[in-house]
Amino acid sequence: MFSFYRYLFLVVTVLLTLSTIAMAEALPETLLIRRIDIDGRHSLKKKEIIKAMSVKVSARWRVWAKHPVVAEEDLEDDANRIVQLYKSRGFYHVDVRYAIDADGQSKKRRAGEKIVTARVAYHIKENAPVLVDTISIETANGETLVPVTDLLLSIPLKTGLRFEEKLYRESKKLLKKRFGAKGYPLAEVSGTALVYPATNKAAVTYIITPGPKCFFGETTVIDDKLTVKEKIVDRARGYQPGELYDTRKVERTQRNLYNLDVFKAAVLQPEDPDPENGWVPMRLELRPKKRRNVKMGIGYGDEDGIRLKGAWTYRNLANLAGRLKFEAHRSDLEEKISTIYDQPYFWNSRSALQIEAGMLRETVDS
Repeated sequence: MFSFYRYLFLVVTVLLTLSTIAMAEALPETLLIRRIDIDGRHSLKKKEIIKAMSVKVSARWRVWAKHPVVAEEDLEDDANRIVQLYKSRGFYHVDVRYAIDADGQSKKRRAGEKIVTARVAYHIKENAPVLVDTISIETANGETLVPVTDLLLSIPLKTGLRFEEKLYRESKKLLKKRFGAKGYPLAEVSGTALVYPATNKAAVTYIITPGPKCFFGETTVIDDKLTVKEKIVDRARGYQPGELYDTRKVERTQRNLYNLDVFKAAVLQPEDPDPENGWVPMRLELRPKKRRNVKMGIGYGDEDGIRLKGAWTYRNLANLAGRLKFEAHRSDLEEKISTIYDQPYFWNSRSALQIEAGMLRETVDS
């Protein structure tokens, strides 16, 4: 009797196994993906991984959104994308696999073609990452223009942390910017990264070619519509001709011009330096905004009832970058009408003028 039940159990097990294999072989080429699960991640956020993938599933509450229809090759490509993402973050031994769980529900897509709904699960095994072992910063001519210790403190790549490609590239940009702030805008930074997966270590070397020492030259303003008078642009400029070139002053100048709320584009770029004295001519291209702007709004509150708000703004009054604004606000609690005039760089680069006048009437419950 025991042998009979044992034989019956073996037969059932074999049949179930063959059925599972047949279902796996019968997995259709076209799948409608209803859900994607990701497990095993510890160092990266889920949204970072999903961003790197090509197949994306909408949130469950978005019932109107269509589910992606893909082939299994697309899922395999996404597994490779996840691997590349992890490698760029220092995980050179990552292992990513996926499993498809078809629920058996099929839908017709075209004549003679069916798609099967399925869930996909990606299983990630991060394993040990590659860490930065050494960082070397050298100048091509051997001259120490900026202390190496200061440069090492200024870059995001650090010894003992994971070797991440993004931080490696950002460090190159910051080193170039650091030399640009010291009068070397033409500095070139090259880098090499030797990764040793066997020991999980990386050795990074940056070589900086400073180039010539430079100074600010004259600034040519390209403004076909003569938007703002030259004295306003001069006051917004964060440098003077003859000063040591500093990329931070270039950025400050662009920021000052944008803050005038007159230009929709203000691009300040250096041109080729004079080989004799190192002076760098600057080119400033300006594109103005529309002078007039109208805003209107409506809202409702339990205490103040219906809220109405409107504003009319005139920019660049008299081509001096001044801004004249008429504003009105009304609710059950207050009514306000105001006129505001802002004049930046009124007397010099450190002064501004603001004039405001208006009427305010408040309603107080008795």
